[in-house]
Amino acid sequence: MGLVMLPLNEFQVYEDDPVYGFTNALAVEFGMWGPLVWLTYFLTTFYFVALEPRLRIFEIPAVKWVYNPTVIATCAFTCYLFMVNLPTYMPGVSQTTVWLIAMVVVGFSVVSSANFGIMKWLAIVSTYGFEILAFTLLALVAFAYSGVASGTSSPTSRCSSTTSRTCTGSWRRSRTTTSSTCSGGSPGAS
Repeated sequence: MGLVMLPLNEFQVYEDDPVYGFTNALAVEFGMWGPLVWLTYFLTTFYFVALEPRLRIFEIPAVKWVYNPTVIATCAFTCYLFMVNLPTYMPGVSQTTVWLIAMVVVGFSVVSSANFGIMKWLAIVSTYGFEILAFTLLALVAFAYSGVASGTSSPTSRCSSTTSRTCTGSWRRSRTTTSSTCSGGSPGAS
């Protein structure tokens, strides 16, 4: 969670800097940090679901001794980031509400991380959720670039010619020269 929240401290920089004016700040955040966060999440999930039950590295006392303070420090830092940044994303929220939301989030995190069954189902649901989001994004991009949304159809139907099979629009060269007119292309392009 801290890996997700830490870059959000730079949100205002991406919002105000004209270099990032080609898109919104949230898109920059997701584009830069999203793959890293998902990679880290899936690698740790894979390790704890597939490898740790066999290797049992985290049962070694020295590893436990290093792991526990690391987790506590990471969680404390994440909670700090959450509480500092929450009023930025929810303007007008009181300090009591910030503390209440933080306690609910921390409580859910403790309960879910203490139960391996919950962690397994969170990983499974998250995996399917990511796949659904990725597929939906690909479908939306394909739909947006297909021309269906703007009312245009296939390149061959944009032609006004007696030999429309030779006219393929501006995205592909025509094999024969005809006196057809295609939208986006020049008449008789070859």
